[in-house]
Order: sequence, then C-alpha cells, then structure tokens
Amino acid sequence: MNKKMIPIIMFLIMFINIEFCQGTVKFSPGSKTGVNYNKIVWLESPFLFAKPHQWQPIGPWGGKTIDLAIAPNKTNILYALCENTVLKSEDYGLTWNKTGEIEQVNPDRPVGPLYHLSVHPDLADWVYLGGQFTLRQSRNGGQTWEVVIDSPGFDFNYVVFNSRNRQTRYATSFDHTTEDQINGGGIFKSIDGGGTWQLLQTPFTGSSVYDLEISENDTSLLYVSTAQGLFKSTDAGLYWVELDPEIQGKIYNLALAHDDSAIIYASFFTLFCQDGGVIKSSDGGKTWTPCDNGLPRKCIGAFAADPYKADRLYAALSPAPLNKTYGLYITENGGMNWRRLANTLSDSIFHDIELDPLQPGKLYLAADIFGIYASDNHGLSWQSKNNDINFISGPVTIDPTNVNIILMAEGSSIYRTVDGGISWKRILALENSSDFWTIAISPAATNVIYAFQGLSGLNNMLRSNDGGDSWEMWTDSVLPQRAKLKIDPVHSFILFAVTRTQGVFKSIDAGKSWMIKNAGLPLRYVNNIAFNPLNPNTLVAATDKGIYKSYNRGDHWLHIGLDSTAIQNISISARDTLIIYALTTSLPDRYSCLRRSDDGGINWQNMTMPHAMEVSNFVIDPFNHRTIWISMFDEITWTSQVFFSNDGGQIWCSPDEGHFKIFISDIVIPSFAGQKVFALTYNGLYRLDFTSSVMTEKYNGPSDFRLFQNYPNPFSGSSADFNSLNSPQISSGTIIEYQLNKESCVKLSIYNLIGQLITDLVNQNQAPGRYLVPWNGRDASGKILPTGIYLMKLETSRSAQIKKMVLFE
Repeated sequence: MNKKMIPIIMFLIMFINIEFCQGTVKFSPGSKTGVNYNKIVWLESPFLFAKPHQWQPIGPWGGKTIDLAIAPNKTNILYALCENTVLKSEDYGLTWNKTGEIEQVNPDRPVGPLYHLSVHPDLADWVYLGGQFTLRQSRNGGQTWEVVIDSPGFDFNYVVFNSRNRQTRYATSFDHTTEDQINGGGIFKSIDGGGTWQLLQTPFTGSSVYDLEISENDTSLLYVSTAQGLFKSTDAGLYWVELDPEIQGKIYNLALAHDDSAIIYASFFTLFCQDGGVIKSSDGGKTWTPCDNGLPRKCIGAFAADPYKADRLYAALSPAPLNKTYGLYITENGGMNWRRLANTLSDSIFHDIELDPLQPGKLYLAADIFGIYASDNHGLSWQSKNNDINFISGPVTIDPTNVNIILMAEGSSIYRTVDGGISWKRILALENSSDFWTIAISPAATNVIYAFQGLSGLNNMLRSNDGGDSWEMWTDSVLPQRAKLKIDPVHSFILFAVTRTQGVFKSIDAGKSWMIKNAGLPLRYVNNIAFNPLNPNTLVAATDKGIYKSYNRGDHWLHIGLDSTAIQNISISARDTLIIYALTTSLPDRYSCLRRSDDGGINWQNMTMPHAMEVSNFVIDPFNHRTIWISMFDEITWTSQVFFSNDGGQIWCSPDEGHFKIFISDIVIPSFAGQKVFALTYNGLYRLDFTSSVMTEKYNGPSDFRLFQNYPNPFSGSSADFNSLNSPQISSGTIIEYQLNKESCVKLSIYNLIGQLITDLVNQNQAPGRYLVPWNGRDASGKILPTGIYLMKLETSRSAQIKKMVLFE
C-alpha cells in the first residue's frame, strides 16, 4: 500500500480592495523530571483588538517584572521595572508608558542590570533607580535620569526615606562580585536631600545588605538584614548592635508593624532553600519565635506588612530545587496561621508585593512571567495590569490552518494562544536555563509541533503530537546551536535544520536522529531553505555564496545563481514556482537588497527599496506574488518600519505609517490568511488586519472569471468530512480557487481523464468575488478515488476552463 502524502491545507480568505497607502523524553506522571508539562498558566490580554489598518499588540501579556513602586502621596502613579526598562502609570496601572532612556555612564561601561525602584514620599515624580555600580534618580517622572552615585563594585538596591525628615535617606547596596578587590556592600546615607552620599562605617560594611527598615514612630530606629546577620541601630545608623535570632540561614526580608516599632517580622532560608521560615520579635529583636504555621515551605521570596493592620502580612513562596511550591499566602493574626490566596498566578516567582498606603485592601504583585496584577480585596481576586506590557519575544509560529492559534517561546518556556492573542497559556516550562531558538508547527499535521533549544550549551529537540499539551524531548541533539527548523510540508516526521556552521541537516524520524545533507554545497554557511509549494521534493537554499537548489529533498544540491552574494532569506511564490525572491547582503557594508527571479533562480533583477535602511526580513503574500511585505530598520536608532508593495516592488506604501519604536525581528503572513500580517518585535507580537485588493495578474483566458491551480497539488484524499473551510483538523484534500468578475451561473465539476463526471462541487448563481472550494478526493457517493490525474472544470454561460490535478491514494 502506498504511503499517504499529507499535503498542506491552505485555508484561504476572499480578497477585498486595499483602502490604504499612507506614504518545541515524553513526560507523564512518574517520568523523569525536567518539564512542568502539567503546569498551565493563563495570561489575559488587557484589551481586545482595535481598529483595522493599525498594528495591534497581541501579547503575550506580562513578562518579567522585577520591581514595583507606588508614589506614597499619589497612589494612582506607579513605576514598574521590566527587565532593563522603566514604565510609568498614572491610572493605577491601567495603562503604561515607557520612561526616558537610561544612558551609559561612559562609553566603556554599558548600562548593567537594574534592580529596584523607590519613590519620594511627597514628590511623585522623584524616583530612584538602583542598578549595577550606580544609583540613578529622576526628578521629572522618569523623563530623564541622572547618576547620583557611581561606585564600581557596589550594586544598589533601593532608597529608604526618613518619614519625619525627608532630607535624610539611605541607599542599600550589595557586593557585586567576590572576584574583585572591592567589598562592595553596605549603606549609603544622605542628609541633604540626596545631594551628597556617604558610605556608613558599620560592622557589616563590605557585606551585601538585603533589607533596611526604619520605624515610623522613631526614625532613629533602624533594622538591617545583611550577609553577616541581623543588625539594629537606635541612633540613625551611627552605632549598630547585632541581633541573634538563633536560626540556621540568612535573614532576607524584614517587616515592621506600623503601629508598634518593637514588633518585627523576618523571613529566612538556608542555601538552596532547604530550610527556612518566618520569625517574629515583639521586644525589638531581643527574643524571637517562629510564626510560619500553614506555610508549606519556608522559602519566602517577597514579604510585606499591611499598613492598616499590624497582624496582617503577605508572603510569596520562592521556588527551590527540591520543592517547586509556589503561591501567595496571607496571615491576619501575626503569623500564627497562614492561608493560601486563591489566584491564577500560582506558577510564578513573585519579585515584589506592594500595598497601597491610601487604599485599604489594594495591593500589587510583580511576577516573573505574569507581569503586574492588582487586587482590591486583600488578594481574594486579581486583575491584569499589563496593558502595553508585552514579553521580550522569542521565536514564534502560527498554525497554518487557524490564524488564531499562535505559539511563542520566551526563555525556556512556550506560550500558546487559541484566540488570536486575547489570552495566552504557558504550556511548557523547562527547568533548565537554555532558551528556545526555534519553534515550528507542521503544515501537514498541525497538532505536531517541534521546538529546539539551541542556546546556553543545551541542544534539545522537543516534539508535541497534541498541539502542545504534552511534550517529548531528545536531549543532547547533534544539531549545533542556533539551528533553524523547517518541516517538510507533506510529511510531519521529516525535518530539516539549517545552520550557519555545519550546513543542512535532515531527519526522517521526527528529530530523533539527523543526517548531514551538504552534497554539492561549497560551504556550511546556510541561512535558510524554502520548499517548492507545488513540489516538496524541490528545495532552494540561501547561503553566503549564492542560491542552491535540490530536486531530491535535500540529498544533493546544485548551484543556480548569485554565486558571490550572501543570501539571508529566500521565498518561492505559491502561484508561480518559477518566481523566487531573495534577500541579499553585500559585504563589507552589509547593504541589503531584495531581488527577484522569474525563471527559477537563473537570472535575477534588483528591486527598488523604499528607503536606504537595512532590510530585516520580507514575506510574499500567498495570494499574489506581486504583493511583498518588508521590515526595515535604522541601525542608529534601532527602530523599524514596515512597507508593502502591490506591484512587485515598484511602488511601496506604509500601513498606519508603519513605524515601530522597537526592532522588528520577523514578519509573517499565514499561508491561508493574506489579510493578516504579524510582526515579531522586542516588545511582543503585533498584528495588522488589512483589506487585500484583488490584483488580477496578466491573463488571456475568459474575461468573466478565472480558475486558479488547486493547492496543494499533488494531494491525498481525505477520510475526514471535508465540507468546511473552518475546520482546523483537515490535513489532506485540496482547495480549488476561482475568481468571478461578473455575476454568473457557475458550475464547478470534477472529471477523470476519459471524461466521466466524478462529482459536482458547485452549481449555482454567484456574485462577483473570490471563491474557495474544498475537495476531499471522493466521488459523489463519498468513495475515495484511486491515485491518478483528474480534471477540474469551471464553466459559466459564456465560457469554460479546465485544469489538471494529481490525487495520491
């Protein structure tokens, strides 16, 4: 019995006129650990899509938020530190705007990691930002930043203000590294409003300072947790006494009761969180008692005391290598009993808990993978506050049959949306720290997904056969790092891997083993490959020395053109496979140019570019090879702009002005949805909905209609019910497409080669427009037809047209 071919099913959408032109070890219970396959988390979009013809952010929403700070006198104003970007909100987190750029101290020292934010108690626009070697401040709400302390070896956390004397403030720091000769931890103090700072000479100077608390009732009373222990000062930091709670481990977080300066809470844990807990002192630190009943694990990542009730505290559990318990907990009796707060954020590390000093019950969470969430009822329920806050995006793939199903990798996690970005789930979370380099959905069977970890020394192949709900992994893959996966359009178990160090690899067992396929290639610098849409045996490869073609699925390569040119990307038209587009780069100036061949890659012509900027990528509209989308970027400002052309690159337009203030790494048009373009940026995924024009190609057939070639072709018969273009389960059959220029009585029929009628697919009056008709390779009685050549005939009252198609059993 012949092996079935499972071709691409392209679900197409009708064209309408353009109206704008504005200038991836199978893990199951009891198996070896490594993948949190059963931990699915949900990230909600803060808004739905807006107008067409505009780029709309579609997530994933949230991302790593390191720290939050509330303006104490105007609690509608919040600041958030997301990676190395500071955001500001003036409406309780409903919307966010990026603050000014944080500049380097000098050209030889880039902006290092940033750690904490602190806001002046009386001045909402006065913000401190602690980071590596520097403490910065802004006096205009983050529009501009200036360095107030520059001290290599010291990493700065946050600033604590004296509640009765605003001129006095303290800045905590920790030792940057043990490899230098600087003991960089301690406390800096200013008594002139931050004009000058002095490093206090303390018993713990040189050691990392974790937390500093000042009593509101007696501002000369300070408690500080350090790498050397817990200390107390009663004279504003001049003299310090070490407190001995008699615990095993280090104290990290402190919290003072707001109405009694003698009551202090502290969380501690040992190395790797093997032990720890929460302790309490009611006599200023002289004696201590445990107060962690109800906490399933003793490792606390974030800790906060409620300013309205002395006995109410919040604690967020931090993950440990041997215990993956997460969650947010609350006590309302001073730690005698803790209970877990039910929320959808149980699978994340919480970096910060902030309580609104003016609104009882209102608190915010800064989470590792969720971004920012808020509660108005002491944590009983939560709302997303992630508008305008997206992930720093990794590789993305879109389901070839359903534009609403998108998968994106970020770090060692994979996220999925099934509603076009309104909401996202984290469907995979690996415990290793290697990033995913590529992820791809099989066009032949869209439930099959592949992903490759090709960074940080881990080369792991992953596969899912159920759309991402469960995964299997092959560790230590022979593929080199940064390999790009390409899936055969007919067989989901055949993969190619493109590398810039070892050329092309091929797998015929779903990525378990690989063969090098470089016969005929003169070098190993291969940037991309593309399949012939109508003949998957034929591939073209973009290399640093021109373009190569294979007629036997990569077993051997032949040079076809552009022999001295570096080719970054390549694409074959689905309408006419002799038409090939290539993105080339000339060295040493790296000037990029888009080129076109009309004869299968032998002869090439340069295309006109809209601007003298670098082209980051391009994509061809699957409906019409004359429609091209490109993303360009400015190397100086590192911003991008998107352009499209409807006439093969002669005239370029920019939708919605096309300008991004961030870098676009890729643009995608799903093969069945030419009216949607996706842009992958460093600030998440964006989608553009546009109306596409019916661009009639030069054609000498009947003037009242046109019959296009079916696709895929060849194709296999479908055993499924193939009567709906909206079914995402179809992975076989074919699509017949035609265009009516006038209202007509239309008949679309299938015949065999001896002229016998097989079935009628359409027989009715139809209005002008583009029509898509699926055929499952069965006759009128539902019987699957044998392998062979069949004819599709489209006829109206005036004329008729016939095309051949190939059916595989």
